[in-house]
Amino acid sequence: MKQKRDLLVILGRLPCPPYTGLTVRYAYFLEGLASHWRLWVVAFADLKQGQRKESGIAAMQPFCHRLEVVDLPPEPTGWRRYLSLVLSRKPCHNVLPYYTREFRERLRRLLRTIRPDVALLLYLPVADYRYEVPAGVPVVLDHPDAFSPAFFQAAAQSYGWHRRCFALLDTWKLKAFQRRAAKECDLNIVVSEEDKRLLLSLCPTAQVTALPTGVDLAQYAKGSREGDKDGTDVLLTGVFTYSANIEAACYLCEEIMPLVWRKRPKTTVMLVGMQFAERVRQLATERVRLVENVPDIRPYYQSAKVFVAPYRFVFGIRYKILEAMAMGKPIVGTSAAFLGIPAQDGVGCLIRDDPTEFADALLWLLEDAGKRQSLGEQARAFVAEHFDRHRIVARLNERLEGIAR
Repeated sequence: MKQKRDLLVILGRLPCPPYTGLTVRYAYFLEGLASHWRLWVVAFADLKQGQRKESGIAAMQPFCHRLEVVDLPPEPTGWRRYLSLVLSRKPCHNVLPYYTREFRERLRRLLRTIRPDVALLLYLPVADYRYEVPAGVPVVLDHPDAFSPAFFQAAAQSYGWHRRCFALLDTWKLKAFQRRAAKECDLNIVVSEEDKRLLLSLCPTAQVTALPTGVDLAQYAKGSREGDKDGTDVLLTGVFTYSANIEAACYLCEEIMPLVWRKRPKTTVMLVGMQFAERVRQLATERVRLVENVPDIRPYYQSAKVFVAPYRFVFGIRYKILEAMAMGKPIVGTSAAFLGIPAQDGVGCLIRDDPTEFADALLWLLEDAGKRQSLGEQARAFVAEHFDRHRIVARLNERLEGIAR
């Protein structure tokens, strides 16, 4: 039997069941790579996850030769937040909290134990820990989102001029942070060909490969029924404190659904998410239901008639689209929602950017069960071809084997 080589994993977010968003990607990576490598993992756990941290350790421990977990401190607030603009090269938002003495010491102690064959940094905010990796060890960095103008668009939506100015300046720092990291790492991983183009435009000399987040087709099997007693007509899911999701929910409920309700007034909408911003909570009515912190999203996919993705701007791939497609749901979304997803209009999904055309597509599907079934079958076949988790992890392992020295 071939002896496993040593892979150092610096993990920005410990996957804690039920996996959502980025932690789906990292859970699948660790589970799949454990068959080929000895995994030495140092990870951050978000204090806001509470008891989920222990479940994350229990879930990931079987795949790790050694697992060290450090609590992620909160972001700076008040005057410390603004002072960071001049005292640190690192952006404050979602990056600066990752640089702690405890994490650095845990990492250094581990590196006194082994010399890894490759270092895999999962999540851009931990990129500067590459300076702790021994010289000569290849460093691979996963970028969940390549920098794009959408980052500035999100920053410009901050409330209050002082918050808006801070967000815009911090976004400039994020752009420079990602450029430096991409240039200095031996290999950069992004989630789509579009993100590969964006990262190369930011840093033309970077070595970049695209590996999407895979879907577990067995876990997200097509359901047999829709519209049960707790079901809905139209479903949108996500973390609704995230600017792109907030904007999508408002666009759906304030611009698209009124056009649907004129012709089909009893149509229902369900927003299912981990958290809701106040602006999204205000959308709740008798026809718009908000469901928070569900233990399993799959019954909601199964019971909905149509899944929607009404995004005006996005970062990376909307993974919830892939989950819904895997469960055989027809999708109506904007072209922005499908960035990084090589879908074709009319094959498993309907792509509509105009709100009137979006509403007409919804009405058409809601009134035609046969068309919903046909598009749903196409959607699942599409995910099986392009986003099977096992194939994607196999490709990741090939990249790591190829770069190991």
